[in-house]
Amino acid sequence: MAPLYDTEVRPGDVISSALFTDMITKLQELEDRIATLEGGGNGGTTGAPRITATVPSAQQNVGLDLELIGDNFVVPASANQVNIDGVRVTQFLAGSTSAALRFLIPGGVSVAAGGENVEIRVSNTNGSHSILYRVMPEIAAPPTPVIESVFNDDGSAQPLRVNQMILINGANFAESPDENQITFRVTSAVGTVTYPLPGQDLEIDTAASTTSQIRCRLPLIEEAPLFVPVPVTLEIRVGASPPATTQVTILRTP
Repeated sequence: MAPLYDTEVRPGDVISSALFTDMITKLQELEDRIATLEGGGNGGTTGAPRITATVPSAQQNVGLDLELIGDNFVVPASANQVNIDGVRVTQFLAGSTSAALRFLIPGGVSVAAGGENVEIRVSNTNGSHSILYRVMPEIAAPPTPVIESVFNDDGSAQPLRVNQMILINGANFAESPDENQITFRVTSAVGTVTYPLPGQDLEIDTAASTTSQIRCRLPLIEEAPLFVPVPVTLEIRVGASPPATTQVTILRTP
């Protein structure tokens, strides 16, 4: 490739102002590239860290993720010290960069029921910066659901009839019946399959379901051979609470 400029200046040549401007621009670009390389991958920045925004912008609950947007954070993220109301963040989330730090607000942060404005401070070898941010209390998980018994819809004992309505008795089910996350897991020679299948919904009789009883339809579990009782794992989740599980026996008939 031919050079952009002549490599020699001969006596009598005219050196234009445009040529000098281009030369200065190229020198500045070279200095910027060198500064970036010497900056250890942090964009060449050596100033103190600065927080310019937060995600979410207004407030966040203890235990949930918070992102600090700003400048001059160092990489890796663990080289920055982030303190929330004096409690240090010990683990950063994926996606943290020199311009963003992502983490969960530590459970050790204690605030009043209505939330509090607390100091969030970021420190590293280049300095520190702090802001006030509103932190809300941790969201309490709902009580763990309990499965006490499972019957056919007519009250008869197991095995449960495939593709028929069943009754699940227990406690701490969701107040809105369709918010119960109910699955049936069956294992066969070809592997484990969970019902309802992707793209399908479980039929729940919301009118006949309460926080202590769920009336729903047992899916058509095709892995179960005809007339052979098969064990299946029933699992119920309510929000973020731990699931309730029990083993039931099902029976598929024509």
